Amino acid sequence: MRRILIYRGSIVGWCYMLKWCKKKFDFLKGKLPPVVFNSGLILLMSVAGNLVGCVSGWYVIPKYLTKNELGLCIPLGSFITFGAIPVAVVSTLIIKYITRYEANQEWGKLKQLIRDIVIFGACSVLLVSVVFVLSFDFLFVTRLGVESKNVLFWMLIYLLVSAWGPLVMTLARSTRQFFFVALRGFMTPVVLLLATVILLPRWGLEGYLVALMLSVLAQLIVAFFFVRSYLAPYRSVKRVPYFLDCKDMVKRYLFLFFILSVLGWAWTFLPSFIIKHFLTDQDAAGYYFVYKLAYLPSYLVSPVMMVLLPILSAKHESSQSTSRTVGWTAFYTAVVGFSIVVVLHLFSPFLFKYMSLWREYYEYSKYIWLLAVFFVLRSVSSVYASDLAAKWCFHYNWYKLPFSLFFLGLTYCLFGWGALRKFMPVSLWGYINDVVTPNITLLLCLLILNVLVGLCITIFWHHKFSKEGHVNAVNE
Repeated sequence: MRRILIYRGSIVGWCYMLKWCKKKFDFLKGKLPPVVFNSGLILLMSVAGNLVGCVSGWYVIPKYLTKNELGLCIPLGSFITFGAIPVAVVSTLIIKYITRYEANQEWGKLKQLIRDIVIFGACSVLLVSVVFVLSFDFLFVTRLGVESKNVLFWMLIYLLVSAWGPLVMTLARSTRQFFFVALRGFMTPVVLLLATVILLPRWGLEGYLVALMLSVLAQLIVAFFFVRSYLAPYRSVKRVPYFLDCKDMVKRYLFLFFILSVLGWAWTFLPSFIIKHFLTDQDAAGYYFVYKLAYLPSYLVSPVMMVLLPILSAKHESSQSTSRTVGWTAFYTAVVGFSIVVVLHLFSPFLFKYMSLWREYYEYSKYIWLLAVFFVLRSVSSVYASDLAAKWCFHYNWYKLPFSLFFLGLTYCLFGWGALRKFMPVSLWGYINDVVTPNITLLLCLLILNVLVGLCITIFWHHKFSKEGHVNAVNE
């Protein structure tokens, strides 16, 4: 009897605590500006999730994977995002229309739009899967040294699941489901940690891929119920054609967005691929630790990016100025990001020195600040790009395209030029071999140079359209 009373008291206590938390939650939500409240909520959940993610990324995965498998984690995970490109392109093009239809309560158009994207996504995923299967031996077995054919199966499953991620995030952000965005930031690392602890000791690299797939699958399931419950009151609304609203934007920018998405994916996949293919397994495993630490600044600024675009879109729809919002967001991103870079540069050598799993890769700690600077610059560029996207200004990307292609080709050629040795005079090859030393420093400097050029172009066009006005941006 006493135990029953204790349990009942505990349940009542939890109910009162949850009620109090909800009351404070609603109070803060009403008092704080939307960008501050939503960013703060996402930030808190993301920080908690990142702490959990550090356990799996810094300890569990390095403990159970071999040096060759550890070097494969980043390139395999990066390659899978190729499957999401078609859905990501379409989602980027229509996010403005989802926001508009939701704000204007045009539920018929919104339902039709979501259904069409799902059908398009299913067809594109099947096509990408065929391309992936045909390229597996050439790219992964020959170039990256994947030893198990079972990896093909799990990568394919992971590709089929993760391809829907961009659509889910687009719907969640456009319909202002920021609680799901915050929950996702905590839930994904927790599921990944539990899955890696269970699967890695037995399955190794295959277990890592299964764990990634399960973490993505969990957030897709939760997102489905969030979006479904949000649209449930409008289930009886008849679907309404929408294509006349957005056909001009699709015709004008579909090809550009596809090229930019492929280039963005290439810049994500190429660095880890180059290190694994052209350098050593030691370098690839060391780059894994560098990447995990250098990405920390992005963890702290990405919550703001999640809520920035819908808020900017709403401001533009009501003809309000966004200069102040964009300016302060860029300032926050730069200050917080570069502060973390300084901390990483000062303290990362101690982590490598005193953590037993990392000690072997101590010499790679000197690269962390370079990669962290790259991530910070990319985040700052995303702030200005979000404002241009909210204005429907995408034309500036045509000016970024040639520079991105040039640096991409230069990066690969500086590491892969050795394949031309048999076609070159011995003296010329020897001279180039003495001058050009392919290493991680060269790679990271090229990454920073490329993102700096893109940042300058983005800021220039942002200021240009801020002066000319929203109408010119839309019709440019």
